Amino acid sequence: MRIRLVIFMAICLSLAPFLVGQIMRADRNMRMSLTVAERSMQLSLVRAEDLFGEVRKDLESLSATVALIDTLHHVTPEACGKTLRRVADAYARVDRISLLTPQGVAFCSTEPRAVGVSFADRRYFINSIYSSSAVWGDILTSKINGKVTLATARAVRSGGAVSFVVAVSLDLFSLKRQTFQQFQVPLARAELIDADGRILDAVAFDEAAAAFDGPTLDRARTMTTGLIPPDTYGVGSSLIGVVKLPMTSGRIVLSTPIGDIYAKAFHEMMVAVALVCLEALVIAVFLWMALELLILRGLRRMTEFASRITAGDRSERVTIRSPFREFSVLSSALNLMVDRLEQASRTDALTGLDNRRALEAQLLRWDARLDAGERFTIAMLDIDHFKRFNDRFGHGTGDSVLQMVAEALKRCVTPDLDTVARYGGEEFTILLADDCPERIAGRLDALRGAIEEMNIPHPDSPQGWVTVSIGFAVARAGGTAHETLERADAALYAAKARGRNRVERWARWPKRTPDSATPPERQFEAAS
Repeated sequence: MRIRLVIFMAICLSLAPFLVGQIMRADRNMRMSLTVAERSMQLSLVRAEDLFGEVRKDLESLSATVALIDTLHHVTPEACGKTLRRVADAYARVDRISLLTPQGVAFCSTEPRAVGVSFADRRYFINSIYSSSAVWGDILTSKINGKVTLATARAVRSGGAVSFVVAVSLDLFSLKRQTFQQFQVPLARAELIDADGRILDAVAFDEAAAAFDGPTLDRARTMTTGLIPPDTYGVGSSLIGVVKLPMTSGRIVLSTPIGDIYAKAFHEMMVAVALVCLEALVIAVFLWMALELLILRGLRRMTEFASRITAGDRSERVTIRSPFREFSVLSSALNLMVDRLEQASRTDALTGLDNRRALEAQLLRWDARLDAGERFTIAMLDIDHFKRFNDRFGHGTGDSVLQMVAEALKRCVTPDLDTVARYGGEEFTILLADDCPERIAGRLDALRGAIEEMNIPHPDSPQGWVTVSIGFAVARAGGTAHETLERADAALYAAKARGRNRVERWARWPKRTPDSATPPERQFEAAS
């Protein structure tokens, strides 16, 4: 039974690319549907903005027409109001036309209740007194009928003085219906807000649609006409758009649901999963007789793996997926054996550090990090006058010193970030995942001091005990790890030339004269 389950899982895995393709196709269709919805919403927002632009022109034209009727303020308020009503009848979007005195009191109006009411505190009236053109006010609540209204005013002058002011109020209720008719997508909710983000009017087309939250309104009140893209779309989310009213600082915020788009995509994904499961069952019927082949295949893989190990190829590992535990145990044992062989080939037997081969592999990996924009530092360390030490005390004692220095190096680096390797002889290489020269110089000088404080006697050294010289260089963009290593080695030579037992940073290659036959590192020492 377990073997049959393994076969069935293998079939499912073989059909996984088909399943992934179907899911990707459903996701692609969903994104295309979202794009269409966004474009339709954007087009509808522009059409709504154009509608308000036409309204603005109509009302400003209307106020200019009324301003030309010079006899209005010379007749009774009743006669004036009757004339204004005839004019207003030709404009379906007009709620009220009023004639205001220079003091802001309504002399006559299409709405009799407005006569005698003072509008002197309205901004549109105040601004019109000082303007030669039509002036629009903010979205306000009407003093007459309590409705949300938007008004424009135009001052009429005679001999330089204001004779009267024509005030025209917009019928936002009828305009609201016309605005919604501009949208080619179903709307869930619409809210009218002022410049401060306060909600003046709201319409819920879908009772389940929640009111817009504070961050949405804060963003909407500073936007021009367009969409507010959410950070992520989810099931039940909506597209939110803003219409900037061209005559005022108010906005209309609208949303359209896109949950159906996600529901359709989810349905397509479920159909794809069902098809894959059905195909897996059908194929499984024809593969029950392949159990022996499955076992033999695993055995062949392990045989081939053992042959590659014998031939010296340790670059790959074997993984046998089988219901039989023996296959897993055997493959794990083989992999462990290869790992230990590989580790031994990359480790310095004396110090336990990475050897030169492992260092070369690390340099290649750090080259990739440099190409990705990461910076790092390479330092070269050399034990001062170590040949003299070996000549006096013997190579056994010298090996002990190398081990002590290696332990000090291990303590100075950060595991999983930095790398320490034995470069050769008494030289060591340190790869640091840091590019701050000052910080690195401090770390390396602390390392130098720690080795010096071991107080290992060295009679043939000027200091009297074992010391080290260190040179380092920071990798630069466009360079390579090997180039950085060469610069660090040059800095090491500079440290030796300046008296040893010190840390030097590579600054630049020394200039070489045409007749100079001195090696570059010696030129560095001289230049330093």
